Amino acid sequence: MKKILLLTAIAANSAVFAQSPIISPQVINSAGNERQIGTTGIYITDNIGEPFTEMIGSGSLYITQGYIQPEVITIGGFTANVNVNHVSCDDKQDGEIIVRVLKPLQVANYQVTYSWSPTSTCTANCDSIVNLTAQTYTVKILITYTNNIGTTKTDSLTKVVPVLSTGGPCLVKVYHGITANNDGDNDVFTVDHIEDFPKNRLLIFSRWGQQLADITGYDNNSRSWPSKDKLDNLLPSTYFYILDLGDGSKPMKGWVELIKN
Repeated sequence: MKKILLLTAIAANSAVFAQSPIISPQVINSAGNERQIGTTGIYITDNIGEPFTEMIGSGSLYITQGYIQPEVITIGGFTANVNVNHVSCDDKQDGEIIVRVLKPLQVANYQVTYSWSPTSTCTANCDSIVNLTAQTYTVKILITYTNNIGTTKTDSLTKVVPVLSTGGPCLVKVYHGITANNDGDNDVFTVDHIEDFPKNRLLIFSRWGQQLADITGYDNNSRSWPSKDKLDNLLPSTYFYILDLGDGSKPMKGWVELIKN
C-alpha cells in the first residue's frame, strides 16, 4: 500500500506544533488527530477527506476543515492614522503630530505605548506632540492586547513622519493679488521684507508655463512685476512665481492673481 507523509506546522502562543501522520489515502478519517491549541484547553480535530465545522473557544469563530489544515488564530490587525499640522514658516515652532490607533473588531482590551524620536519631543506616553520645528520625527507604537481566545499578545508599528515648513522664512509675506490700476496700492507683485534678501531672484510664469519675467534683486519698486511698459500685454489671469531668496533656503512657489480694471 502506498503511503503519503503530511507535515503540518501550527503556530499558537508563540510555540510551534508539528504532526506527521501516516495516511492511507483510500481510507477516510484514518489520520484524524486531536490536539490542544497551546495551553488554552481548546482542542482541534483533523479529518482527512471529510470536512467538518469546529468552533474555537466560546465565541462565534468557526473553521471548516477537510484535509489536514492549521487552525485559524486571530492576529493583531492594528493600524495607526497620523495627522500632521506642518510648520507655518521656517522660524516657527508650531508643528503638530497626532496619532490615532485603530483596533480590529475582535479585540476588546488593549494598551498602547508610544516612543518618540527625537526623545526630547515627549517625556511621557504621548499620542500627540506639539510645538515642533520642521524636521523628521519617528514614533514606535507598542500595542499589548488580549485576543478572543484569551491570549495576551503584542503588536508594534513604526511611523516616520516628516514635518515640513510650508511658508518659507517667517519675515517674508507674499501677497496673492495685483490690482494694476495705478492707484499706488497693490499695483505690482508685493513681497514684505524682500529688502532683507538682496540676493533674491523672482521668476514669473503664465498658466501655460511660459516664463514672463526673471528679476534679480526684486524690491517691489524699481525692480518689480508687472512693469508698466508690459502691462498692456498681460491678460487678467492667474500667474505663478518662484522666489529664491538667495540665502540658501528652499525657493518659495505659489500663485498670484492679476486683476485689471
